[in-house]
Amino acid sequence: MSFVKRYFFIGILLLSNSTSIQLKADSSGMQKTIIFGAVLTAAVAYVFGQDLYECYIDHFYSDEQIVERSSGKCDIVLQSTQNMEDIREIALKYSDDDLKKHIRAQYSGVYSFRSYHEQIVALLSGVQSNMTVLENELRRLNGRYAVLLSIDRSNECAQLKNDYLLNAYTHLISRCKDLCDIVRGMMEDLKTFECRIASFEEYHKECERYENEQDDEWDRDERSACKRSRQRKLNRYRSDATSGNDVFERTEKSIMQFNLDCY
Repeated sequence: MSFVKRYFFIGILLLSNSTSIQLKADSSGMQKTIIFGAVLTAAVAYVFGQDLYECYIDHFYSDEQIVERSSGKCDIVLQSTQNMEDIREIALKYSDDDLKKHIRAQYSGVYSFRSYHEQIVALLSGVQSNMTVLENELRRLNGRYAVLLSIDRSNECAQLKNDYLLNAYTHLISRCKDLCDIVRGMMEDLKTFECRIASFEEYHKECERYENEQDDEWDRDERSACKRSRQRKLNRYRSDATSGNDVFERTEKSIMQFNLDCY
């Protein structure tokens, strides 16, 4: 069902956007239509290829291959999450003034705060991808585990092999669930940190300067959408900052738990 829904909405998106762009039937509009159509076609082909590959793994990989693959995926996600700990500690330890100094030291250009914010957004995208990987592995591991439980165990050799695989699957399912909790905590902390940076006046001024420097392709609606997005992040950060659960205390607990889980 999810497979059908995904391509149904992609088809609707392709049709609606192509129609809306083709209504602007000047020469530049035609060129944009061709480029936009090519990009959407490539995106659909990529998603379709990913789904075919996942289906191939589900149906043609042996249990041993699934165990080895899932273990490797967990190692990659763990390493990726550990590499983000420096950013997480900055979110915890730095005051607003110290954070602003840190940002200016990292990015010396006119858009230092905007660049740093984009870095956090990119990290957040990576965390969300890690979560998707873990969810896919959990789905696959649970499915294979259920199949093994249904196999006849009258054959002693087959039973020994099944017991080994069941133990391996049990361990990997537990590990994936633990990593999901860790990655979920990292995702929440990075979202809060992103909103914190977006609450700085310096960030807002840089965004306004950037928007004003854009050409006429940026119409009034696009500028308003950018401002509304920044305001939503600012409101979220203010809401977190005034809530009963202090964000920095929660982040510190998350780091301590992460270190305990990893080591």
